[in-house]
Amino acid sequence: MPKTKQLPEVRTRLRSEDMGRLDSICRSEAKTQAEVARRGLLFYLDNYEQSKTDARESKLEARLRKMEDRLAAMIMRPTIDIGVLYQAIYFNFGKEAPTAFGAFYNFALKRLRDKRGDSPDKAALKKMADDLYRKDEPPISPAQNSPEQPEALPANSQDDSV
Repeated sequence: MPKTKQLPEVRTRLRSEDMGRLDSICRSEAKTQAEVARRGLLFYLDNYEQSKTDARESKLEARLRKMEDRLAAMIMRPTIDIGVLYQAIYFNFGKEAPTAFGAFYNFALKRLRDKRGDSPDKAALKKMADDLYRKDEPPISPAQNSPEQPEALPANSQDDSV
């Protein structure tokens, strides 16, 4: 007759209330105390790592949610400021607002393209930057219509090339 391998034994003590609960489960499942205890211990061991992972993931989710809220707040502030500026300019320009906004839009696109380096004339950009940040003279006003400023768009046109 082949020998059966002896498995390690685990012993524990239970309070009388817990022992009563264990007996109740054993009767309803028609299993021995050892079988129910073994299943309970294996279930605990199987889910132990998952519970640790879940705790870490919930902390990570909370951090991500906090970062998401911070980013939303960071985006919201400039958006409100832009809306305020838009309204102020719109009311100050009156009927000329669409033309002015077209010019502002074109000028902003040109500035972004120039900053990206899409402009072929770097010397002109350097001169414009030097003129803009010169301390001894006031900045150039839009009314002077310098050659660096782009032309205004018609009221209903849009330029989507960025």
